[in-house]
Amino acid sequence: MPTTAQFTPTEARIFALLEDGYPHTRKEIFERCIEDDLANPNGIVKFHICSMRRKLKGSGEDITCSIAYNRTSYRRVMLVGKARDEDLDEEGCRRTSE
Repeated sequence: MPTTAQFTPTEARIFALLEDGYPHTRKEIFERCIEDDLANPNGIVKFHICSMRRKLKGSGEDITCSIAYNRTSYRRVMLVGKARDEDLDEEGCRRTSE
């Protein structure tokens, strides 16, 4: 499992926020973890999540993304068995029809 030392300071804040296992919206992650007020909330959160997913690969943990009602949420999960990376996009998103 990666240590927070492997993450940038912003990624470490996001990782700590996601530790509770509950879904957190992009807006919430941006407001609580990103210190750059001028950054694009969607782009910067996606950038950090993608970076974190690469660092978590093979650790038995991942960050999942779900999109429902035009809201994107992220959640830290423990993987059981073999993850099916081919079913997800580069951000770890699986679109739902909700």
